[in-house]
Amino acid sequence: MLAGRHAPRPGVRCRRSRRWSPLEREVQRIWQDVLGNDEGIGLHDDFFALGGHSLAALQVVQRCQDSFGVNLPVKTVFLAPTVARLAADVAALRGTAASPGPDGPAPGWEDPRTAPRAEGLRMTPEREAPV
Repeated sequence: MLAGRHAPRPGVRCRRSRRWSPLEREVQRIWQDVLGNDEGIGLHDDFFALGGHSLAALQVVQRCQDSFGVNLPVKTVFLAPTVARLAADVAALRGTAASPGPDGPAPGWEDPRTAPRAEGLRMTPEREAPV
């Protein structure tokens, strides 16, 4: 536990000095657009703690697919809810050597190119989440 002047202050985020990759910057920009956050999003800030929800996750996935040309499953945002981890997963799908950050790929990550796909799933009234 940190004490004294080295303890984090409430409301102040700790930032690492590592430089962001261009891929991480683009993922950050997508998150800022989707979440309407102009104050800045850190490399390790949690998407859902920043106000993200399932519909916003769908928007992030669509924008990542458009920007990076990858087939990104929605569950990736849930398994990799930080810019660093999502960028690492996108880099893995692209086959690039982008810096994955200290957390590495999301736990339980599956390559959608080799993972089994559920085809033909549709939302029906009994499957929709209550509002």
